[in-house]
Amino acid sequence: MEEVHILSDPSDWLQWATDHAAALSGVVALRGEMGAGKTTAVSYWLRALGSMDRASSPTFALVNEYEAPDGPIYHFDLHRLDRPSEVAAMGFEDYLDSG
Repeated sequence: MEEVHILSDPSDWLQWATDHAAALSGVVALRGEMGAGKTTAVSYWLRALGSMDRASSPTFALVNEYEAPDGPIYHFDLHRLDRPSEVAAMGFEDYLDSG
């Protein structure tokens, strides 16, 4: 199921994340230019999901892992990858299968 939510003001993100925390238990895709606030949104979601970790952009690492009460949260940045084979090579499906 695909839902689109457009939140223009970062002050709205924490409330949205808190209201939708249960729905964030699957795959969530964020799309936007560099500097658009995707990692800021992740930081609000982490807080809403009970994580004490601080979000940071995984642009160079490709994936960051955060601890939360219900298990790990994986934060991917696939911007630099050009082909599906690169996504597979980084073990993306292994992360999805892990929890």
